[in-house]
Amino acid sequence: MHTQKTLIGVQLYGSTRLYKEDPDLWLASLAEAGFDALEPCVRVDGEELPFAWELSELPSHAERAKKAGLSLLSCHLFTADLERAVPACVRLSEEYGFQSFVTGLSGDLSRERLDSLAKKTRKAGKALREAGLSLWLHNNAPEIREKTGGISAYEYLLRASDGFLGAQVDTGWVACGGEEVMPFLERNREYVRSIHHKDVSSLSSDPVNVALGRGTVDPKGPFDFALSRGLYQVVDQDNSRADFLGDLRASVRLLRSFSGVG
Repeated sequence: MHTQKTLIGVQLYGSTRLYKEDPDLWLASLAEAGFDALEPCVRVDGEELPFAWELSELPSHAERAKKAGLSLLSCHLFTADLERAVPACVRLSEEYGFQSFVTGLSGDLSRERLDSLAKKTRKAGKALREAGLSLWLHNNAPEIREKTGGISAYEYLLRASDGFLGAQVDTGWVACGGEEVMPFLERNREYVRSIHHKDVSSLSSDPVNVALGRGTVDPKGPFDFALSRGLYQVVDQDNSRADFLGDLRASVRLLRSFSGVG
């Protein structure tokens, strides 16, 4: 049995509406449910997004998280230019404690575009590493389903980034993309830096999210995979047809039960 408490975060994207309605109450509720950290979306530049924190808003958001006892360890980064966003990332780390910045892969998944993106992730990832920080890649279903060179587009970009891009693997989207989660994690173990735990009612392109352990994705294997490697684990529920807080509370409670420590 493990004797150290497992650090578990929660992605804020899915519960944006609840956060906006009463930020202090929602963060206090997440902390009371058993979460240790908050993973927000942060917009550095480009199109405004209703679910992303603006840089100008960071002081108030960070103060609320601190008041609730929730750390800010990673964020999903929205920018038109990863390399130019590096100085902003360094400031976010210095001022608020972020250590890892997560980007995504959408749109054109051709080999030509992936090769072009890899040039950018190599440069940005190298610059962040030199600052003691890291760049991760989150997945949705299409880049798992789309194959390039015999592997998924997601895996292709990881490999083409020459070690400067880590993987934040979303288990629900891996399953919806047609892959078995544990073989996928094992195949990419040298790249995996974080796990996004997601469970879904069905393996469709637009699934209903449910509390962990109540859908089609078994969370125990990914939890053990992450725990054995000391990886940061995040509950990522995009939507809820029930009680959102109840779902999140059940999810973190289940993950805590796997470690044998509260």
